Amino acid sequence: MFSVRGSGLLIFFSRKFVFYVITFVVSLSLVWLLPHLMPGNPVAHLVFSITSGSGQSEVLHRLYVYWVQKFGLNLPLYVQYVIFIKNMVTFNFGPSIVGYPTMALAEVLYALPWSLLLLGSAVVVGLVIGVYLGAAAAFQKGIYDKLLYPFFLIGSNMPYYWFALVLVAVFAAALHIFPAGSAWSPNWIPQLSLGFIQNFLWHFTLPFISLVIPYIGSTAIIMRTTTQSEISSDYMEYSETLGLSRTKLLKYALKNALLPLLSQLPLYLGGAFAGQIVLEVVFNYPGIGELIYSSILNKDFNVIQCAFTFIILVVLVGNFMIDVLYVYVDPRIRSAYKGEKS
Repeated sequence: MFSVRGSGLLIFFSRKFVFYVITFVVSLSLVWLLPHLMPGNPVAHLVFSITSGSGQSEVLHRLYVYWVQKFGLNLPLYVQYVIFIKNMVTFNFGPSIVGYPTMALAEVLYALPWSLLLLGSAVVVGLVIGVYLGAAAAFQKGIYDKLLYPFFLIGSNMPYYWFALVLVAVFAAALHIFPAGSAWSPNWIPQLSLGFIQNFLWHFTLPFISLVIPYIGSTAIIMRTTTQSEISSDYMEYSETLGLSRTKLLKYALKNALLPLLSQLPLYLGGAFAGQIVLEVVFNYPGIGELIYSSILNKDFNVIQCAFTFIILVVLVGNFMIDVLYVYVDPRIRSAYKGEKS
């Protein structure tokens, strides 16, 4: 374990922390601004949906004025922005405009675990399989590498949503092996029971595959390239002349080859979340992506702002944790910031 107290690492992490705080504030401003730039009026949409477009104009006008004042949309934009920042500190995003009186935070907290389950499982499985296949292709070479590399390229370049549509067309519409969407059957209620878990995994399979296969491909390509570079490096040849066993040499090569892959994880987190939003819409998966999509259609400002705030938090916290992990596994960074000789 390393210590940051009294060292250059403290400065390093402080700068990283300040950078992420600034990024979070700027992102929050965009989260507040973009829904206000959307065409249409959320309250007018709400009044129309409640009354189904019928009713006396005077009654509709009073109802409209009441909801505008209720959600503070009659205030100047700069006042709305200040209120948003103030409420964000306590995670008070207000009630859902469409689902009133349900709070926007409650809707997001219900959807977020489903998204994290899908993303987390895909990242872990994709990382393990991708590292193994990429390293195996680099070590084995020959026909093994020639057979695997085309699949790596195809997998890494497939858009999540396109692959999801292909899986639905083949395994749901044509073969009827898996359901086309949702996370469980309509006759089930989410609960900790063997029956529900089996039903959930049955629905979970296609979204999981459509997310994990592209990640396996991209991980394997990076791992293959970095492992080949390590194997052909001078220190490996020198270590071999010293009599080190091939097992130990491969262990060193694999450890060093993992470092560039680790540096790519922050980029993947952002891209995966973006792709997962579309993927959840394709499968009608009850995650945060599906919630954002329905909220945009209904112009539910509060839910949109709350959902994107949590996405930003998850991505930034994940990136910061990866920065900490990278410093831990790479002694060269610790040496540079401690003023030691590498």
